[in-house]
Amino acid sequence: MSKVVGIELGPTVESSLSEMVENGLLQHIAKLEEIALAASKEFALENNLHEMKHEWDEVEFELVPYR
Repeated sequence: MSKVVGIELGPTVESSLSEMVENGLLQHIAKLEEIALAASKEFALENNLHEMKHEWDEVEFELVPYR
């Protein structure tokens, strides 16, 4: 995101919407929305993968000879 807008971005306790507007982020809104959507999807996939791994932790397969 910092590359897109040309300034270093980093959320802080003092970060505000007015600060973002003053820094000119609105002119990059389309690209920032695209990045946010991709990040949200990646986060959801990582959470789902973690949940699946957790569900399968206790599963044990018993293997027997075929013949």
